[in-house]
Amino acid sequence: MRFKSTLSLILLVLLSFGSYGQNNVSIINQISSGERSNRAHVEQVGRDNFVNISQIGEGHDVTISQEGANNQADINFTASFHAAFLRQVGYNNELSIDFDEDQSGSTSSGRQEGNSNRVVQTTDQASSFNEFQFTQLGNNNTAIQQVQGQTVDNFIPVFQSGENNTATQIVGGQSYTAHSRIWTIQEGNDNVAFQSLEGTFNQLKIEQSGYDNYSIQEMIGSNNISLIQQFGRDNNATIAVQGNDNMSEIMQNGYDNNAIINQMGNNNNAQIIQEGSNHQAVINQNHNGGNVSVIQR
Repeated sequence: MRFKSTLSLILLVLLSFGSYGQNNVSIINQISSGERSNRAHVEQVGRDNFVNISQIGEGHDVTISQEGANNQADINFTASFHAAFLRQVGYNNELSIDFDEDQSGSTSSGRQEGNSNRVVQTTDQASSFNEFQFTQLGNNNTAIQQVQGQTVDNFIPVFQSGENNTATQIVGGQSYTAHSRIWTIQEGNDNVAFQSLEGTFNQLKIEQSGYDNYSIQEMIGSNNISLIQQFGRDNNATIAVQGNDNMSEIMQNGYDNNAIINQMGNNNNAQIIQEGSNHQAVINQNHNGGNVSVIQR
């Protein structure tokens, strides 16, 4: 009787260990074309696991789920009309998505839950009508999005909740950029957000909640829209615009906040609204036709 109980206990322990793995490697290469022609699905539970997926052709789908610590997932797409659904739960996980060649009609949705995670999404060629969205929940996380080349009608949002998170978004830098929207929304304290956008008819947006947050926006082009909202105290926001017909706005709530807007071009609009005490607002405009509004209450 005691022997059977001991044997049952050993089997239970073995089964418990068997449900979690580590140091596993999954490599998938797919080549095809057509609408949603190939699908790749990977699930890993444990730590120190690695996934690498490379898909060549149009219309592929990727789904990756990793739970644990120190896991890594790398995805590479070639051509257009791809869809990626990515999820990592744990800490010290890393997610990398690279879009090669011209991209059109592709979507990627990534979610990381935990601390000290990192996501990097890059597009080096022309891209249009794409949506690259990432959500990070936890502390000390990093999100980097870089879209180079000719970009048209792309939507690139990042959502972060926690403390000491960093979001960097860079769009343009090589060619024509139009109608692209980049958003950073952060909830928590001691967060940093940086956005850079080149081209025309573009939009920028940053929202931060908490205190000791820092935001920077840079734009080169015409007819751009820029918005920063910060809630709390001891926040810093800077907007730098070079071009024509731009509109910039900073809204801060709390006390001891700092706001700076620098505009170089014609027919620009700048507005800073601050509520509370001990705020600082600076607006610099170069060229004629600029409109300035500062409200402190």
